[in-house]
Amino acid sequence: MTRFTQLLDLSYKSPDGGEVSEEESLDLYLPEQGLEDETAPSTLSSSKSHKVKPALLIFVHGGAWRTGDKKNHRGMAERIVTDHLSFHNDQQSPSSSPPPVAVALINYRLSTRVDPEDEESPAKVIHPAHIKDVYDALTFLKEQGGERGRFRGSYDHQLFHLVGHSVGAWMALGAATLPSIDQPKGDGVHSPFGMPVLGENVRRSIRSFVLVDGIYDLTSLLEEYPSYASFVNQATLRTGASWGKTPREIFGPISSPSWRLAQSYSDDLVVPRLHLLHSKDDELLSLRQTLEAFVDLSEKFDRKLEQTTIQEEGMQTEKTVDFPDHGLALLSPELTKEGEVGEIGDEKEKPKVSIKDRFHPLPFRSKPYLNIDLTTLHGSHDGLLDTQTFSDLLLKIVRGG
Repeated sequence: MTRFTQLLDLSYKSPDGGEVSEEESLDLYLPEQGLEDETAPSTLSSSKSHKVKPALLIFVHGGAWRTGDKKNHRGMAERIVTDHLSFHNDQQSPSSSPPPVAVALINYRLSTRVDPEDEESPAKVIHPAHIKDVYDALTFLKEQGGERGRFRGSYDHQLFHLVGHSVGAWMALGAATLPSIDQPKGDGVHSPFGMPVLGENVRRSIRSFVLVDGIYDLTSLLEEYPSYASFVNQATLRTGASWGKTPREIFGPISSPSWRLAQSYSDDLVVPRLHLLHSKDDELLSLRQTLEAFVDLSEKFDRKLEQTTIQEEGMQTEKTVDFPDHGLALLSPELTKEGEVGEIGDEKEKPKVSIKDRFHPLPFRSKPYLNIDLTTLHGSHDGLLDTQTFSDLLLKIVRGG
């Protein structure tokens, strides 16, 4: 017997009907417990007459802006939405099981070529179409989970957990931040258009941002992997090529080091948690992107929190960052033995060296509001998503473990 409701290919652009684009749609998985009482209060406690509305885990797939599909992750969604049922047995009552979790899988428009057979053909869409679609989907979920929404009572529209994988992590981090104050507008030809901004009322519903094997700094990415310029250019520039500027000038504004933390961190606002996760077996991205993002965010959090009087319980708890002993992600293909970075476009193979030599020991430690985990996940860049370890780690984060 199915113990959850599965709603596939919901249009977040036309919620009241109309033509549905598969790229502009989402899947929603609602646990049975979240459907039973539409008047359940949005609190962290429950009573016999009311059940807590499930938190909503929202997943944004990767694929270098030009591939990927939510349907590839439906197995993961089913594992998560049914996890609480495994605790229902003769020895345990349903009331002692962990709370159920609802899941949303988001699709967005992709930068595929107008003519797939022509490598010179322009992309159908470029930045910021992809991230705008994700923001539209988040807004849809916020509105439709509210008191007047289509899914009222099915999940807590004030309790989102946003998970992004690969370039989806770039979009998820964009939702947690604001562009630089002096962000150039860009023209989509010589430089990318600027970063859009997620509505503050939607952002405040996101309690944690989970960034998995992500891309964050496009300039650093191209320094390490020059061949990745093909998909970065295709997704961000109309001509598919950049001219007359350095990579930092071109891609700096849409790279995370130039972004600002968006939350105001006032005394009455819960500080959202950021989790940076990386599989030690990732064959497409070394740990460099994740480690550089962690150092950058640590500095930004420290500066921001110094300006507040917030004293949330456990905020000062720190722990050492553990490095894996082995794994493909420990090796960077574009760093020389001296740690120097290769030139953009220089495809000459360089000796692989250990990332640990450059980043260990880290100048910062994990804290409750900014956690980095380099040892728990295993599996290839895409394969890690199908592991029970990944699902369990997401559930632990959502349930506050």
